[in-house]
Amino acid sequence: TNTGSKLHEVYLPHMHSAQSQMPYSGVFPNVSRHDSVCAVCFEPHPINARKADRYIRKMRLKRAILLPAAISSTNGVAIFHDDNDTKANFWGSSLLMWKPGMASYASYEVPTVSLAWLLRQHFIGPGASPAVVAKMDIEGEEFTTVPSAIEELCQAVDVLQLERHDRFFSGRFQGRNRRPKMSNNNRTAQLNGALAIMARRQACSSAEASPPKRHPPGPTQCRTLVFELHRYEQIQMGPTVRSGNCSVNKIE
Repeated sequence: TNTGSKLHEVYLPHMHSAQSQMPYSGVFPNVSRHDSVCAVCFEPHPINARKADRYIRKMRLKRAILLPAAISSTNGVAIFHDDNDTKANFWGSSLLMWKPGMASYASYEVPTVSLAWLLRQHFIGPGASPAVVAKMDIEGEEFTTVPSAIEELCQAVDVLQLERHDRFFSGRFQGRNRRPKMSNNNRTAQLNGALAIMARRQACSSAEASPPKRHPPGPTQCRTLVFELHRYEQIQMGPTVRSGNCSVNKIE
């Protein structure tokens, strides 16, 4: 979520380029406002979470829900590392200490929510939402999170817009005082393997395929979501949601 500005693309699509609308076109109705869309947002950085909350209130986005937690491969608690980049809204802050210097910056204990668990509990099954788009930019955590949620992603998500962070292991960072601190440890191979499996599934379509043109019914009541630190069984989103196709868009 970062500071929440991406929500503008969801709820005011007519004010943005066709490229920015790629994840949503064909899935949600082609209207000037996506008033019936529910957005569930995760932002673990405390400063950004406060900014996102203010943005949601300022824009009066009544169907946007913000949770101060990190998406991961497990439910639990983890240390979230600040990258100290105030000019870019802490864009590189991560559960992974991916570059030198992060150990000396601020760190926070944050709740983590398993992507597979979240989709199983709330986005698969009878009464499911007819269309789900997932935008994932989780600063390196995708290398373990996506492989752990292959089944759930293919069942629950129509379009997954995934930002990859292979650059965390790249030598090109070395000349910019960003020498990678962590080794690849087969992370990219695991993610590539997971995406390849998803692309072969009958329930999934490849990045080149057009997203399924399935429109949700008229406006429905936004699901109520309750979140308590360390109490993941208290996350409630009303009726569990759906199964369907998924397509994968990679952003290198």
